Amino acid sequence: MRWFKLTSAMIKDNFRQFDSVFWTIIFPSIFLLFFISIFGNVQNNEENIEFKVGIYYENQDIGILKNILNNVFEDEEFKKTFKISKYENFEKSLEDLKEYNIDIIAYFPEDINKVNFFNLNDDKPIIKIYRTQKSYSKITSEVFSSVLNEINLRFNTMGRELNIETDYIYLNTNNEGFVYEDFIFPGILMMAILTVSIFNLPLNFVDYKNRGIIKRVFVTPLKMSHYFYSFLISNFSILFLAIILLYFEASFLNISTLIFNYKFIFFLLYCCITALSFGLIIASFFRRIGTASSVSNIVYFITIFLSGLYFPTKEITSFVRWYVYINPATYMVDGLRNILSGDSIGIINIIVPAIWFLIGLILFSFNFKRVMSDEK
Repeated sequence: MRWFKLTSAMIKDNFRQFDSVFWTIIFPSIFLLFFISIFGNVQNNEENIEFKVGIYYENQDIGILKNILNNVFEDEEFKKTFKISKYENFEKSLEDLKEYNIDIIAYFPEDINKVNFFNLNDDKPIIKIYRTQKSYSKITSEVFSSVLNEINLRFNTMGRELNIETDYIYLNTNNEGFVYEDFIFPGILMMAILTVSIFNLPLNFVDYKNRGIIKRVFVTPLKMSHYFYSFLISNFSILFLAIILLYFEASFLNISTLIFNYKFIFFLLYCCITALSFGLIIASFFRRIGTASSVSNIVYFITIFLSGLYFPTKEITSFVRWYVYINPATYMVDGLRNILSGDSIGIINIIVPAIWFLIGLILFSFNFKRVMSDEK
């Protein structure tokens, strides 16, 4: 019960600090919108919204239903919202979808023209919608399917039933085509994680020491481990709120829906835990808030700019390239991007952050007793 009260008090104390809340929770969301708006060419003007749909008929011969659909697709009002590209080669349409030249493919089967409008017992031809993992592709598929449903409703008013079902097929693009939104989102997530691990965690720890809070905690029946766990939970509560806000913002932007995949979420959690090592090292070696703040700033900016969070680091000068290779943030953000591109996480993406985590944990455990003994 005392441990719960201590954790609750630390969380409230963190949220009372405006700089902590702003730089950890609000600023990453602003930064994400800033980068995508400038470099991702996000269009918020509704007049510029255009759904790019590829149409493929398995049977290229004109039939009754195909003729009706073509009349709908050629309608001027329809063209204001949809840009229709007709394909005679299905492989070509798949290639354009993978390269994001179109948002979806509407695949009309060979028996689409054999629909019997009066016999409800006929087999239902299935219109297949091919889409990618991108959220905009999902939106286009849903909007286009509503058009098909509207056509079906019109037939119902004439006492006829159009027996058509829509089958959605997910298409993995296997990293074909560069999508800036999918590139920058993992970088902004890592920025929020590093803000907590390099800034909030060590500076809060030193601040509690200087204010004598740690000394007052140890005159109570609480153990060192109780304080340590409460301290971690209070800091990561802000981080998780920042991540939730970024996810909420991503749902409105053109970011891959794979960010909700369990693999991405589990690896993101792994990054949150292993990144803890940076702050533990700083917190265990520096006792003055000014010194800790200076070191945190240097480590923070070097780690961010030499890890590929905002731009690729392959062409960086060899003079500082060594830090790119030993920087765990490099492997964390690459692992997140691999998942979004459909690739698997490499073993190096797991091992390097784990090594840093163990080093930080060992150094902190050796210095923790010495630091705490100064407070008793």
